[in-house]
Amino acid sequence: MKHQCKFMVSLPALAFGLLLNCAATADIIVNGGFELDANTDGIADGWTYASQDANPPNLTLGINASRAFEGNNFVGFNSGNQAPNGIVQQLVPTNTGTEYTVTFHVARLANSPFFGTSQIFGEAFDGTGTNQLGSLLLQDLTGSPFGDPNRPSYEMGSFSFTATGTQSLIRFSDATTNNGQNFDTSLDAVSVTAVPEPSSYALLSGAGIGFVVVGRRRRANARRRPTWGAH
Repeated sequence: MKHQCKFMVSLPALAFGLLLNCAATADIIVNGGFELDANTDGIADGWTYASQDANPPNLTLGINASRAFEGNNFVGFNSGNQAPNGIVQQLVPTNTGTEYTVTFHVARLANSPFFGTSQIFGEAFDGTGTNQLGSLLLQDLTGSPFGDPNRPSYEMGSFSFTATGTQSLIRFSDATTNNGQNFDTSLDAVSVTAVPEPSSYALLSGAGIGFVVVGRRRRANARRRPTWGAH
């Protein structure tokens, strides 16, 4: 019984460790679906907009459930057939040495096929925004199916980076080559999550084994327990 009690006491610790691991893999991006715009200024909460040139960024906060990957909102790049120059970015809290995965979705909104490539360049930088830690150029060459701009077909992409400090900058730049032609690019469903460490899987395995062993010992003790008053 002494060994059994010690093992049972360790199970809450294992469960607590699993809860910590779940918290560590939570999405650290704020408003990754661009659903929140508390100031109703057309800029999604938690994000900052910038331009790749001297002109204002050609960005819009799209509000159209049929055009969004999920929810109602998305960020529209080069809306109004302007030159692509938009940047959306967010500074997120990170742990030094931890690996993270960035996932995002891109679509081309068009009434019919056009020459050019609809693409978004996703990047992760250190907290200063100068040292690139990871990147992916995500293209959507399919456009809207059946020429319907209200039903875009999204492409999903992901890349990983290892944080070098307590903050990292996540940036998405318009790299579309339409040069003002009649199609726009949309960005939606952005997430940044920590990659679970191998020790987390060992912890999970240990918890499973622990519950099995305790269950077996309980059943064995029940079979050995005498039944008083039996004839």
